[in-house]
Amino acid sequence: MNKHPPWLHFIFKNVASSSDLLDAAEAATQLLKAESRIWEQNSRKLMINMEALQKELSDKEKHRASLEEELSALRTECKAMKQEVKQLKISLQETREKQTANEDLVLNSIKKTLKEFEDEINLQKEANVNLSSQLKKSLPFFKNLKAPLKTK
Repeated sequence: MNKHPPWLHFIFKNVASSSDLLDAAEAATQLLKAESRIWEQNSRKLMINMEALQKELSDKEKHRASLEEELSALRTECKAMKQEVKQLKISLQETREKQTANEDLVLNSIKKTLKEFEDEINLQKEANVNLSSQLKKSLPFFKNLKAPLKTK
């Protein structure tokens, strides 16, 4: 297998004399040096590009880590907020139940007091009817008592 580039083989094949061989070798050397410089330049460019890409990768990894920390903190905060909402819902339900129970107690108390007032009013009406009836029955007696006192 031929290890030399094809153009080098072409140069050596077409050389007739030793001075031509020396000139050809020098030309080949110049070409190899030029090609070497191109490879060195390409290598430097690739190194610069690689360093820039490594820095970019490092920056992106740092940014990703920062975003992951932020995401973790937000997830923790979200979890805490969900728990707080759950507790608030439970508290609201308990408050509603207590309020309903209190409203029932107040309503029952009002109904009981109203019934007591109605009963008292009915008793007072009955007492008034009885007193009125007694007064009507007693009026003739008082009239009779009054009459003898006037004559004196």
